[in-house]
Parts: sequence; C-alpha cells; structure tokens
Amino acid sequence: MTSVRVDGFFCLASDGTIEECNHKFCELVGYSREELLSMRFGDLAPSETADRLHERLSEAADRQGAVFVIDYLRKDGLRVVLETALAYFHGAEFPHFAGFARPVEANAESPSGIDRRYRDLVESLPQIVFETDEQGNLVFANGAAFRAFGYGPEALEAGFNVLEVFAPEDASRAERDFRQALAGQNRGPNDYRVLRKDGSSFEVLIYCSPIIRGERPCGLRGVMVDISDSRSIERQLRKLSAAVEQSPVSVIITDAAANIEYVNRKFTEVTGYSREEVIGKNPRILKSGEMPEEVYRDLWSKISSGREWQGELLNRRKNGELYWEFASISPMRGPGGAITNYIGVKEEITERKRLEQQLIQARKMEAIGRLAGGIAHDFNNLLTVITGYSDLLSSRLPPGSPERLELDEIRKAGEKAASLTSQLLAFSRKQLLRAVPMNLNDCVGNVLKMLDRLIGENVELATALEPRLGLVRADPTQMEQVILNLAVNARDAMPEGGRLSLRTANVYLDQAYARAHNVELASGPYVMLAVSDTGKGMDAETRARLFEPFFTTKDAGKGTGLGLCTVYGIVKQSGGYIWVYSEPDHGTTFKVYLPRIEEAEPGAHARVEGVRALGGSETILLVEDNEALRKLCLRALEKYGYKVIEAASAEEALEQEARSAGSIELLLTDVVLPGTSGKKLAEILRGRRPGIRVLYSSGYPEDTLSGGMEEGAQFLQKPFSPEMLVRKVRELLDAE
Repeated sequence: MTSVRVDGFFCLASDGTIEECNHKFCELVGYSREELLSMRFGDLAPSETADRLHERLSEAADRQGAVFVIDYLRKDGLRVVLETALAYFHGAEFPHFAGFARPVEANAESPSGIDRRYRDLVESLPQIVFETDEQGNLVFANGAAFRAFGYGPEALEAGFNVLEVFAPEDASRAERDFRQALAGQNRGPNDYRVLRKDGSSFEVLIYCSPIIRGERPCGLRGVMVDISDSRSIERQLRKLSAAVEQSPVSVIITDAAANIEYVNRKFTEVTGYSREEVIGKNPRILKSGEMPEEVYRDLWSKISSGREWQGELLNRRKNGELYWEFASISPMRGPGGAITNYIGVKEEITERKRLEQQLIQARKMEAIGRLAGGIAHDFNNLLTVITGYSDLLSSRLPPGSPERLELDEIRKAGEKAASLTSQLLAFSRKQLLRAVPMNLNDCVGNVLKMLDRLIGENVELATALEPRLGLVRADPTQMEQVILNLAVNARDAMPEGGRLSLRTANVYLDQAYARAHNVELASGPYVMLAVSDTGKGMDAETRARLFEPFFTTKDAGKGTGLGLCTVYGIVKQSGGYIWVYSEPDHGTTFKVYLPRIEEAEPGAHARVEGVRALGGSETILLVEDNEALRKLCLRALEKYGYKVIEAASAEEALEQEARSAGSIELLLTDVVLPGTSGKKLAEILRGRRPGIRVLYSSGYPEDTLSGGMEEGAQFLQKPFSPEMLVRKVRELLDAE
C-alpha cells in the first residue's frame, strides 16, 4: 500500500501575518491553528535566523517566489529544519504569499526536485505566472496562462513573444514598461488590455521584476491578474456613484452610531453645509427645534431595530432658514447581518408644504366666508323688516314725540346690524361692488379729511403718494373703507402714540414674490397701497388668524373682529392681494396690491339721473318667500299708490299672473325662490307679457355670479328701507 505524502501549507499576508494553514503545518511547528492565526511568520524562527527569514520573504516578494531551507522553532522549544517554497502574488484586492513546507530529512529529492516543488506550487496558483527572456520571448508560463489566453503549451516551443498579446492601443506602452522593468525601474502594477487567441480581449494588472543572473538581467518574471470582472464592477460602481452624486434628492449615509460618513451634492445644496462640515457629525445638526421629540424617538427606535422609517421633518439650513423634507431612512447590514450603516434618502418638500398650507387656509377662509355670507343673507331679510316697519311707524308720528325717538333708536340699532352684515358680506366676497377705473390717491385724499379726527393728536400722520400712480378697477367707496379700517387698526396698535404712514406706488409682482409670500398670483403690474404703524406689532400666531371674522386682540366691547376681515374680502373681491409684515415691538405694515389697468373705460363714471316722484299707480307682481318681508314691501308700495299682486313662490306668481286681466308693469322678485330662481320666473313672464320690467332683490348677490340674474339686470341689495324700495321701483318704471 502506497502512503500519500502531505506537505504543510500556509498563507501569509504581505506583512507576514499567518492567515491560513493546514493540519500538517500545525504538526510540523507544534502550534494549533488558532494559535498560528494570531502569529507572524517571523515568530516561528529562532532569534538568530529571524533576520534571514525576513530576507527570504523580501526575496520572494521581489522575484515572485523563493525556495529555501531554514530552521523553525517549534512551540515545545525543539528545532526543525524545513524545506520551504514561497510564491508571491498580488491579487485584485491585496498582496499575499502562499507556501509549502516539509521536513528536509523526509526529502530524498535533488535540488532540481526542490525547484520542481516550487514549479508545482506556481502551477497550482489561479493567477497567471510567466517568465521571459530579454526580448520578451516566453520561457515559462503556468496552466492559468494557457487557459486564460487559449494557447497550448506548444506556444513555448514556437518562441511566442509576450509583447504580442497586448491590444494595439496598449502595445507601445507595454513595450516601454517591459524595458523599464528589465532595468528594475517599473515593477508595476500596470494595467493593460490583452488579446486572447480568438481575438477577444480582457483587462489585466501585471506585476514583474527582472531575473538576475550574475550581474545582469536576463529576463522578466511576472504575475498577471485578470481584472475584467473587477473593472466591470468598478465601472458599475462609478456609474452608481455618479447617479447618487447627481441625484435630485439628498442622500446621507452614517455609521452604526449615526455619525455621517457620506453626503451627496444635493444634500450640500439643500442644507448649505459643505461635506467637510458634516462628515463625522450627527444629523441632529439639522434639527430645527420645531419638531416634537417623539418623532425622533420613533425614528431611532425603528431604524435601530432594523426597520425603515418614513416621514416629514422640519429642518434648519446652515443659514437658519427652515425647510421641510420627506425622508426615508433604512438600516444597512454587513455580511453577518449586523447593522453597519444607515442610509437616508430625503426630498425637499418646502414648496409642496407651502401650497398645502395655502390650500388649507384658502378652504378654511372659504368655509368661513360661506357661513358668514349665509348668515348675512338671512339676517338682511330680518333687518329689512325691522328697519322698514320702524320707518313706517315713525312716518305716522309727529317729530319730537317720545315714541318717534324710540323708533329712531330701533332704526339706529338696525343700521349698525346692517353694517355688520355688510362687513360679513365683504369678507365672504358676496357683496355687490360698483367697480370703476379709479386712482387710489384720490381715495387716500378723501380719507385724509377724516383721519385727523379718527387717529388723535398723539399719532403723527405721514403720506408718500406716487404722483404718476396707475389706475385700478375697484369700488371707490369700498376702497375708502379699506383705508379707514387699516388706519383705525393702526391707531389701536399705538395707544401711546406713534407714526401712521400711507404710501402708494407702482410695482411689478412676479412668481418670486408669490413663493416668498405663500400666495398664488398672476405676474404683472400692480398698484400698491401700504399702511404702516410704529405700534406693538404681532407674533406669528396672531398674524395667522388676522383676517378671520370675529378674531380680535382688543379688549371685550372694543372691537367686533370684522374690520380686517372686511378689508380682506374687499381686496380679494377686487382681484387683489393683501400681505402683512409685523414683528412684536416692531410695528406693522399692511400692503394691498391691486392689478393695474392701462386706462379708464368709456362710461365708467356715468351717473344715474334722479326720478321725478316716488308714487305711482302701476301694478307690481311681488314675489318673496319671506312672509314678513313680503308684507313690508306690500305696505310700502301700497302706501305710495301702487297696485300689488303678492306671491310666496314662482308657481303662485304664475297662477296670479294668469288670473290677472289687467296689465302688470313690473316684477319684483327675490333672486332665489323655492324650487326655482327669479331669473327663470322673469323669462316666463317676459314671454307672456313683453315689456314687463324686472327688479331683483337679495341679501347677497352671489347668484349674479352663478347665473341667477341676466347681465345688466336691475338689483336692490337687502337690507333696504321702504323709501329705497319705492325709489328703485319708480326709477325702473321711468327708465326709457
């Protein structure tokens, strides 16, 4: 039976650290594998031969290998002489040695046998090992070389020159490097593209050193490593790196302790920090202090337990500016499954959050406006009845009588209530504005006459009006109301006195202004009206609710909370924008922007001629579903001599009209009727009675915008007095 001889095998790192060994090598040196893996190769040599062992390692590194016989010091203190063959090669990742060792006394081979052992070791390597003469002719190659290039061993006999394997684009450089390597000046590594026998190519790294015989080099010994796969991976990694670096979202990678290791270019653009400023820091440098701590606790709890966290964060840039971002943060695991890093992908959503807040605020204001408008509409019907009957009763009493004075107080209260409903309608943008081309300077001039009395002696009044101010299309009366309300608000903010300034200017607003002020507007020319004070100012919470109806910071009984919401409604209904600038103890400035128009429209200031007299004998069809209001209108019209046919609905009105044999000169109807509209009723009656006049009334003219009345229709806004009613009726009947 033939025994199988097993040699000791070991692997060394480039610094001599033992990285691997087999059982036989452990037997030869008397150490366990675990002990050897914590030692260096030099630790196995007696002190007097340690230097020699290091020289052998250096020789193997220089010449790609070495064969020598040397003493080893076993763990038990005994010495053993081992024949050692070392091969050195530089892999794709790191250089290292592979070696075989066997006792000399067990070796009956000649020195040529030792050389064969070395050759066998080289043959077993996966790297390409070769030797050439001075001209580059191949004199030795291992099996890996033949397999890689597709040639057979006969290539050695044919005088194959290694310089012929290089691709044309690298051939001249390879020949130059070959000559330098012979002179000991260029050992590599150098990268080249080489050609297989079939013409295909692959990429290699070559390490080489001269073979010295005597005093002169006689050829090269080298190791060639196929790096095609690693280069492909490198190119993929380079593309991936470029994609991450140029990504439109921020990417941040931290270690397991959450210290920043990498950020991409977008991160630096968004945050304002450079890479050098954040590497090694914790991402908490971005915290704004505006987020609940529970958010961060939940974030860390999830990612540290291996789960993904997603959510919105309000962070702070280097310059102090706040910004919103949507973040997705995930753990990264190493080969053993342990968390080694965290990666965050974050998209800035500041603009989206701005638009969301704008939409929420718009919906909120719209909802409040609808509620306010609806209340005002119904309330106006009641006020019309209250003030109307007050007028009727007052007209029957002699001037100065106690009863008449009491009725006057009732009417004054009704007028104040009507003023409140008018403000509600202004906020909800449902009042009827008589918009004409106008100059805001004229409005300011008219208001200045009243301001001295309103603001008091301890408030200084200053104006700066643009002399060539452009025109706007607005209701002059309502714009005067805007200026008065803002001036009164400024006065109340300066109880100890101060300075009130009114300024006008021509401006141009663009989308940069829109983004900065969180508004949607059309870019173009505007006229600006600014009202400023030096008062106590407002905080952010107060500014956020400033235009809400019934919101006030004044003491109880000193404000209705409708002044600024009225301003808001008038400005918005006029197609404009209003913005407030204010900080506590730094005063307040309101800026109103109205679209600028080029010139006045013809007939914009046409005046309505007065009526001859209020009374008449015509027949009027009165349609009103509110019974109390209908009775008031009936009594007022009959008092002035008119014949009235009353109805509570459109259906009843058509029945009454059908039974009436005489003429009907005018239809007086509410815009909205049960089951239909005043407009539809008017269309039917015009078909039956051509020439009939139509007068609409309503608590608010929203229906005008939604098709409730035809263009150019005559309209009477509630609340109205009996005299206003008959005057409007007479005016319409007398119109040509």
